[in-house]
Amino acid sequence: MSLSIDISKLKCIGYATFIGIVMGVLIALMIKLLFFMIDLSKDLPFESFYLAPIILPLVWYLNRWLSKKEIVFQEDEIKEIYDYIELNKDEKPHYLHYVFAKIFLFFATVFVGGSVGPERQGIQLGAGMCQFFAKVFSCKGFDRRSLVVAGIAAAFSVILGAPIAAPVIAIELMAVHIVVYETLLAATIASFFAFLSAKFLHIDYHYFEPLPHFFPQYEWSLFLPVILAGLFFALLSFVIVRFFRVLSFFNVATAVHPVLKAVFVGSFIMLLGSYGLTSPLGLGVDEIESTFKATENVAWYLPLLKIVATAFTLEFGGEGGVFTPLLYVGSMSGHWFGQFIGGNAPFFAALGFVSVIAATMRIPVSSAILAAELFGVKRPILPSLPF
Repeated sequence: MSLSIDISKLKCIGYATFIGIVMGVLIALMIKLLFFMIDLSKDLPFESFYLAPIILPLVWYLNRWLSKKEIVFQEDEIKEIYDYIELNKDEKPHYLHYVFAKIFLFFATVFVGGSVGPERQGIQLGAGMCQFFAKVFSCKGFDRRSLVVAGIAAAFSVILGAPIAAPVIAIELMAVHIVVYETLLAATIASFFAFLSAKFLHIDYHYFEPLPHFFPQYEWSLFLPVILAGLFFALLSFVIVRFFRVLSFFNVATAVHPVLKAVFVGSFIMLLGSYGLTSPLGLGVDEIESTFKATENVAWYLPLLKIVATAFTLEFGGEGGVFTPLLYVGSMSGHWFGQFIGGNAPFFAALGFVSVIAATMRIPVSSAILAAELFGVKRPILPSLPF
């Protein structure tokens, strides 16, 4: 019995290490290509957002063509993959070429200023690669489920630069209600090896001072503002979720052709850029970092514009994830809240950074760990590549 248990654990460690290294390399390459595309857009003789009314309809059309050729994934696509693996079905086709095509569409969306993040593509790539390797390794049942969680953890580890929080994020997102030791072990090992692989490939990260440097000491006078901030972030998260649902219902209910909707969203992005409101467009990584500086002033309407731009982009033609835009909304709204009450703005930006994600994505445990990892010591926020 003990021998079989040891062999099982060794297999788990071996698979997780392999998945972590492979995913670290793939996600690192994806990030490098992403920032190459962003730099390429800056070298154009005109602003790239002027291409949005043309590119976004093409992205929608290619998405529709892909959905006819491959599996159609909705917002619960990763849980669908997990359920499929749970049933040990082997007849469902691998869809790695579909995933790489979606990554290309994500690049096109960011290129023209679409408000999206890379997490969706990272999760798809992690789940797809693990599904492929599970069949190569002839894994069944529990081993296959562990591989999927490990792949998603590896993707979040590289994208967020948080190898400790990434395994818990993967488990919470996958709604794995019964946390098994081997699953957590595989996700943790894959997360750290992915992070180390990305660092080996020179993925650099934004750094900022640790929490004690500019955050206030714990005292009773801070108790009430923190409670008010929690209520404020809860209300904001409620508005975000409701707005996305209403917009989704509107998209289904209206008879307007989807191409025209994509043209409208592209025109909206172009209009924002033309009036100098480029902060809510694109990834927003630099803007997130700036909120942790006490000298930064944040306008109240920027988080709201980011919500609208993200919802429009994702619902009407764009391709990408919502995780990074929510980090933007949380940190920006938190900084503004700190300004409004006359408090320490970077402190409330840090609270909003994790609170909005916790409420909207329903990952409170991993958000708390993410906060401890990012703000407890000098740690990275999101990847940034110097060229």
